[in-house]
Amino acid sequence: MTIIDNAAEPDGPAYPPGRAGRSAGRAPFAGARNLAARWPPPGATGDAGALLRQVLDALGFGLLLVDGHCGVVHANAVARRLCQGSAVLRQQQGRLACEGSDGMRLAAAVRTAAAGQWGMLVLPQGAARLTVALVPLQGDEAEPEVAALLVLGREPHPSPLALHFFAQAHQLTSTEKKVLESLVCGLSPRQIAAESKVAISTVRTQIAAVRAKVRATSIRDLLRQVAALPPLQGAASGTLS
Repeated sequence: MTIIDNAAEPDGPAYPPGRAGRSAGRAPFAGARNLAARWPPPGATGDAGALLRQVLDALGFGLLLVDGHCGVVHANAVARRLCQGSAVLRQQQGRLACEGSDGMRLAAAVRTAAAGQWGMLVLPQGAARLTVALVPLQGDEAEPEVAALLVLGREPHPSPLALHFFAQAHQLTSTEKKVLESLVCGLSPRQIAAESKVAISTVRTQIAAVRAKVRATSIRDLLRQVAALPPLQGAASGTLS
């Protein structure tokens, strides 16, 4: 069984599809300008493994391909970040690991997925929880050890990349983008006005302009549209703050 060191992300074969029977705070838009120019270049012609890694890294969900013994065959960028910041789930010497009884639960869940059953594992993480969905996969001749796809929960806010292109698609001004960003971060119009040192009537006018361009019937409808954005995750956006 070959375990790939995902830090270097060497080229590798494509994996077949499965068959189974931030807290309120600073701006998601910060540093999002010119993200499209920083999108990773395509792999060499015919390198399906490089193409697959680009696909996985473009999704804002943590995705891990594992063998039946919790060995990590591939982890996308979000999964690596979530494991690095997790109090319970981590990569250790090429394998997924948890402390104590959680480690036994993880191993049992992966074995169950390797046997062909879908499942879900909830791991305590301080006051929060980390939810992991397990999807059975069938390895091919090149990578027979691939047994399951682990899907970690998405990051709490829409990615800077998704918000950037949402604002661009609706022709929002830079001020309107900042207002949208603040709403996404959970700030009220009054809080936005206080932070921006403008009258609340000004903020309400800006929100009305955003709603008109997005065709949202209310702030709640606007936030629903943002929450439903595709989970784009440019490879460079994980370093944005």
